[in-house]
Amino acid sequence: MVLTGDKPVALRIKRNVLVGATVILITLALYLVIKSWNFRDSNENDKYGYNLASVPPTVITRSGAHRKYPSNFTSPMASPHDQFMHIKTRPIDNLQHVSEIKTLYQRLDVCLAAANMTEYFRRDGYLEKAQENARHYLKVLRSIIPPPEGFSEAYKSPCWETDFRAITKERGQILSEIGGKSILLNPMEYSGSPRNVLETIRKTFRGRFASNVACLPKIFVAGFPKCGTTFLYCLVTKGLGLRQVQTEKEPHWWTNAGPRANPWKPAVKDVVVYLLNFVLGTLDNQAVTVDASVETILEWPRFYRGEPPVNYCLLPALIPIILPTSKYIVALRNPVSMLYSYFWFSCTQYGIKLSSEQKQRIPDVFHDRVVAKITAFNFCLRSESLEWCTVNITNSIKQFTPELPKCGRVWLGRGLYYVHIQRWLSVAPREKFHFVQMEEMSRETGKVAKKLWDFLDIIPGDLELHDVNGCQKNEQHAVGYHSDTRLQMRRDTAAILEEFYRPFNQWLADLIGDRKFLWENT
Repeated sequence: MVLTGDKPVALRIKRNVLVGATVILITLALYLVIKSWNFRDSNENDKYGYNLASVPPTVITRSGAHRKYPSNFTSPMASPHDQFMHIKTRPIDNLQHVSEIKTLYQRLDVCLAAANMTEYFRRDGYLEKAQENARHYLKVLRSIIPPPEGFSEAYKSPCWETDFRAITKERGQILSEIGGKSILLNPMEYSGSPRNVLETIRKTFRGRFASNVACLPKIFVAGFPKCGTTFLYCLVTKGLGLRQVQTEKEPHWWTNAGPRANPWKPAVKDVVVYLLNFVLGTLDNQAVTVDASVETILEWPRFYRGEPPVNYCLLPALIPIILPTSKYIVALRNPVSMLYSYFWFSCTQYGIKLSSEQKQRIPDVFHDRVVAKITAFNFCLRSESLEWCTVNITNSIKQFTPELPKCGRVWLGRGLYYVHIQRWLSVAPREKFHFVQMEEMSRETGKVAKKLWDFLDIIPGDLELHDVNGCQKNEQHAVGYHSDTRLQMRRDTAAILEEFYRPFNQWLADLIGDRKFLWENT
């Protein structure tokens, strides 16, 4: 009787399960049909204004020439619709913000294609994270910084009118107010340049600062390390005929690549710290603000320690959107000399004292590390692209050895100037960049200074050449030459490096359009 009585119940359960499954399948089918219909709806694409045809149809090749995209080229995004699906679910301030996100994604697309990175970003799943990080960076900046049309024409630098105040509170904290936002800054949360900025503001203004304007840099001395950027910065500021209008010469804010900096995910309070670096420039509407962080063109921000290079194209895509009128000065030096200079500097920057015996071993240690780096780099090129190997191999293999356990970095990839510069020129106007050869700057300072000031539209006025010659080079092994021949680079090491860098220098000269960057006579 129990079995007989339970049989109708079992049948009802089975029927209900089948009905439920049918409903689910019908719902899923309807969802797919609606999604497909939305994708094909031309009004949806018009709403966001994005299509692949709007991407500039050229990329810069290694020869320096321009070529069309191949006929089978497709955007790394799955589709224009999918690209912006996530944006519709997030709060958007205004249509300008949507338009900027569209432009930002397009620039990321073009930069990755020009850098031969698209395939790798697809393969390793980096593209979505790159978009997410870029969107976060833009959102944080736009929470305080207006679009370019909001900058005041009364100032030479990109400045905008806003209430900007800073008041020192107890325990050294600084309460900053800008654009109606109140932000408490604790210097102890920062290190390196950001902390120096906050300490300088606290001391300079005796605990209280107020302005009706905030400014960003008009000029970037954007690279490269150990290429005479300190001397170049002096030429710029002397040519401007102004006192230094920024607290820190190298805030390293965009990349956070300073030697004492830690990975970070930028927040609103960090933008305020960066703006405080230029508060002296707000006191004079003719002041020209300068960010001389030498890592800007070379590095990219890391949002956390060990993060893969998902932000490789973030700054070339982002900075021209925020600062479309800013200009970039790039100092370059024979990469062979630069590499040896940086090898020495990587010891002295941390105050490491080397014994006489250790110093005499440096040429041999440098040689061994150069050979190891080039071997690893060439092995990488068997299966990966030039750009990928530059990013991942040269900066990752072991740097130190028992001979010099705490210093002596061989940043082989930093001398591949072409790789880093073409990433920027693929999305930023060439006329915004001025390239200076360090060797020429040392020989013909006046000539280089005049070209530099012409590029910046500066009229030096009564500035005389002896004033410019007063600019002092950074003597902390900046030149890389030593009176003691035992400390100079070995000739066979130099020959190996010259052979290694020769093709890259040729690509660089073609890209920039100047044969002096072949370094044939240096």
